[in-house]
Parts: sequence; C-alpha cells; structure tokens
Amino acid sequence: MLCNECDLFYEEAKLVLQPKGLNSDPFSDEFREAHNNYGRIIFRFSYNDILSQKDIADLAPSELTLLDSMWRNEVKESLDCIGKYSGFKGSFAWYPLRKENYNGLSALVTEYDRPGASVETHVKEYKFFYKGKYLLITTSYNQKHEAKYKDDFMTFMQLLKIETNFESAKAKQSNKGLFVSEKYHVSFVYDPIKYSEAKKQNKSSHCFFKLESDDGLSILLSAWDLEDSTEGFSIHEKEVVDEMKERDKNTLSNIVKSCEKARIGHVEALKSVAINNVLGINHIYTTYRVFYKDRFYTVDFHIPETVYNKDEHIVDKLIKGLQFN
Repeated sequence: MLCNECDLFYEEAKLVLQPKGLNSDPFSDEFREAHNNYGRIIFRFSYNDILSQKDIADLAPSELTLLDSMWRNEVKESLDCIGKYSGFKGSFAWYPLRKENYNGLSALVTEYDRPGASVETHVKEYKFFYKGKYLLITTSYNQKHEAKYKDDFMTFMQLLKIETNFESAKAKQSNKGLFVSEKYHVSFVYDPIKYSEAKKQNKSSHCFFKLESDDGLSILLSAWDLEDSTEGFSIHEKEVVDEMKERDKNTLSNIVKSCEKARIGHVEALKSVAINNVLGINHIYTTYRVFYKDRFYTVDFHIPETVYNKDEHIVDKLIKGLQFN
C-alpha cells in the first residue's frame, strides 16, 4: 500500500509518509487528489541529554502540567505566526499532555487540533526519550478524514517496534555525523562509497547538512568538488560578484537586498541577503558563497522575519566559529 499510494522520502534524521502527489505542483490534479486525502506520519530522530525513560516514569503531576503548558505555548505561538499570513480555516484546541506506553517504551503524548487549508487538522505527537536518543513521531490528518485514518494510525503505533540495543550515543554520534543541542537538530549526509563512485566517474561530489530549530530557522551547508583549481582565485573579483548578483535575481523568488564581500574566519566569502516569502511568511535569506581548496561551499540561512527582528545579529552569531580546513 505504501508503494502504491504514498511518497516516502528519507534523510538521515527524518522519515515522512504521506499521500503521493502532496509534493507536486499545487495546481495539478495529482496535488488536489493527495490534498483531499491528507494524512501524514513523520519520524524525527536525534540525540538528547535531556530526559530518559526513568525521568518520564518519575514525572510528577506538577511537572507534567509544566511541560504541557510549555509545549502548548510553543505550538500556539507557531500557529499564530502562520495564521497571520495564511487563509487556514478552523480553530485551535489542545488536549492535556499524558504518558502512554508503546512496546515497552514510555512516551509523552501531545494532541491538538489546528486550523488547516480547508478544515481543522488533528495532530498527535509521540515523544520518546531513551538511551540518550530522542524520537518524535507526528501523525496528522484532516478532521473530515478521521474515520479513514484514526484507527489505522493507532494500529500503526501499537505495532511499532523501536530498536534500543545500540552502541553508545556518542559512538553513533561520531559515526553518523549527527548531534543535537537543546535547540538545534542537525543531519549530515555523506556516503563514502557514493563519494568514491562519483570521483571515479569524474562527477561533482556533494556533501550536505541541514540544521533546523523549533522556531523555523534553518541552516543549509553544501559542498561540491570542483574540476578546476581555485588557487589564487578570489570570490571578491568584480566579475564574480556581478555574476552572483545576476544569478540571485534570475533564479531566486527573492527581493535581493545586498551582495557584498565578507569573510568566514580566514576564508573569503560573498554574502547575499534577500527577503524570501515562504507560504506567506517572510524570511530573511542570507547566503555565504565560498571557493576554497578546489571546492565550492554555500551556507544558507533561512530565518523567519519575526525571529530575525528579535536579533538582527543572529547570522553573525551563528556563522561565528565556522572554519574551513
């Protein structure tokens, strides 16, 4: 059924199940069909030093109430921000936080109804904390499809098996290139076998990682091998600056504010700043481009305008400490 009816796409730390066509052209028949049958399951995985299975078992009612209030406020603030720029319909309703058990693991479960494109969407989040790891499973569906999805999603969760017999979190962290802080979740994609194969075929190899925070900020870092040496090459050359300016205007749906010389540590960079509208929400889009040691790097910051307005120096703080070896 998943092969025939669902899109399944996977990053190192994220897995999504949803109706086929939901990522297609919003004006296509395929998208409308998928949207009319909206339902989704998302897995997000990271490492954590915050809670354990014992911590969840020992949570007092007052502590559950505190977590409930904190998570409710986070969700409500996010939805209020989106609601200002969208035509979503429906109201917000929150169900009290509770503890549930699935195949021997305790989870903290939050459940709420949020406005959707045509009707309220019902969302349920299962937060598993175990052996230095954090697994968040989110299920969602339009309220009008409750009869279609509710029982199946519950069966899915009851049959779910989570493997806990891993090596230590630190060992997995260094092997997989994943780490987590209290706020940022990072996935780093690099496959040595594919890299070697690409090199043999003289193709441009590509490494990529993505950093996301709960307030909508994301950072993307990409790196490509170059065929030509960049020795003695300066990204500050006028021809390069002019080319990048023109490329931004022609290829990005942005309002370009500036394109100027910059540095990341000891390495020259070209910094572009633009305003990018995503789903009706303005983002400050900042890109650093770097040519260094036969590779081309881009570091992209996508910051919701509301987040940026609280700290206009946020990019400078985030870029500080990044080094090219």
